[in-house]
Amino acid sequence: MCCYLPRHGVDEEYPFVLNTGRIRDQWHTMTRTGKSARLSGHLPEPFVEMHPEDALVSGVREGELVRVATKWGSLVARLKFASTLRRRMIFVPIHWSDVGASDARVGALVNPVVDPVSGEPEFKHTPARIEPFVVAWHGFALSRRTLPEVEATWWTIAQGQEFQRYELAGRRMYGNASAWARRLLQATESDDWIEYSDSGSGAFRAVQLRDGRIESCLFLSPRLDLVEHRAAAAPVDQLAERPGQFLVPRRGPDRVAERDPAFASDLVHHEGIAVGMPEQLLVAGQRGVREA
Repeated sequence: MCCYLPRHGVDEEYPFVLNTGRIRDQWHTMTRTGKSARLSGHLPEPFVEMHPEDALVSGVREGELVRVATKWGSLVARLKFASTLRRRMIFVPIHWSDVGASDARVGALVNPVVDPVSGEPEFKHTPARIEPFVVAWHGFALSRRTLPEVEATWWTIAQGQEFQRYELAGRRMYGNASAWARRLLQATESDDWIEYSDSGSGAFRAVQLRDGRIESCLFLSPRLDLVEHRAAAAPVDQLAERPGQFLVPRRGPDRVAERDPAFASDLVHHEGIAVGMPEQLLVAGQRGVREA
C-alpha cells in the first residue's frame, strides 16, 4: 500500500496544522439545521479550537476574536480552548458561509492539493498561523427579522427563539451610537425607542418597540466582558414583558448608589415598567424616534 505525505508542511510562518470538520449540531452549510434555534443555540458562532499552551505562545486569549491565515486565505472566528487537541493543531468547523457570517469560510483557507486517487482536498492538513484580531467594540443584537445590512467589521447570525441573533464587532468606534443603532435596526418614526448610554464604560443599549412589543434590541461595549448575553437566551416575547431590565447593567441599586447617589435617586418607572435608569437617559423613550 502506498502512502502520501502532505505536500505542504508547517514552517516558521505557518506553524500550525489546520484541521476542518463538522460539529455535533450542524450539517454542511446549515441551510436546514441552521434554522433550528435549539441546534444553533449550542455553538451559535464560528470558532477555532486551539490547545491552551499554543494560545499562550501565540499571544491569543480564549473568547476573543482571532484571525486564522494560510497561504490561500484567512477567516476571523472566536477562540475556544481545547486541551484535548494535539499541540500545533487547530480546528475550524466547515459550516459557516457568507450567509451566516462576515468572514468564516474555512474552505477558502484549505490548500489546493488533492488526493491523486479520490481527488479530495487536504481538508485535514493545511499549514496555518493564528493571530489576534483587534477590535474597538463588541456587541450583539436580537431582531424579529433579518437585518438587511450590518455595518460592522465582523458579524455572525444565528437562529434564536422567535428572533435572529447577531454577534457584532468593529474596528472603528461607532461614533453616534444612537444613529448607528437606529440604522442597523431600521427604526422608523412610528416605532418607540428606549436607549441607555454610559459615558464612563462606553456601553450602549437600545430597545426598539413596535405595536407594543419588542422588535429588536442592541448591546454594545468597548470591552467584551461588559457585553451581557442574558437577553439572548430568552424569547423576544418574554423580553417584551420588561424591556427595561435588559438595558441596565448587572450592578444592583446598592452598588449604583455607592458610586453615584444622583444616579440611584433618578431611577424611574416607565409605563409601569421598572426601567432602573436615569430618566434623562431614556432618549426619545416611548415618544418614539421621531423626536430624537
